[in-house]
Amino acid sequence: MSNCAVSKVNNAARLVALSLLSGGAAMVTFVAIVLVKAAQADGVETAEAAFRNGPAFVKFSYVAMGAAAVLLVTELIDYMGRAKEASKGFLKKSLLVRYISSLVCATLMIIFGAVFAMPMGKLMPEIRTNEAAHEQFDKLHHGSRIVFGIGILFGFISLVIPNSMPAKTEESCQKSL
Repeated sequence: MSNCAVSKVNNAARLVALSLLSGGAAMVTFVAIVLVKAAQADGVETAEAAFRNGPAFVKFSYVAMGAAAVLLVTELIDYMGRAKEASKGFLKKSLLVRYISSLVCATLMIIFGAVFAMPMGKLMPEIRTNEAAHEQFDKLHHGSRIVFGIGILFGFISLVIPNSMPAKTEESCQKSL
């Protein structure tokens, strides 16, 4: 497989991962908010609404952690493909911002899954009956919203940046060989 083909496959995997981490995460959040508000409007307690919708976030956290791992690997492959440029200090600032945005996004999504979503999932069965579990769940939920939101933001930043940069052409791929 040629370097250009590897670059194209790598970029496609990167875009899929970022789409899940930014657009997918934003959609899961939007749907959860709508469902919780609808449940509350029907007189359902917040703890019960969280119990009903929490599993979606817990399940999505596995998707997010997998996509974060893919994003880290694809950005590393991209960086290694630009090793000559990087060693000479010629990486564009926009590319560095992309790498940093991807790293922040991936790190936050892994933190979201491992530090927040998984413990929240373990507390789910008890939040309706155990006040201490409910309080712990609320603390985790508050922190997870911040981490998740910032992760989505950095995912969108990373997703947009390469679209403002000129794409690699076959000619530029051949020159880098």
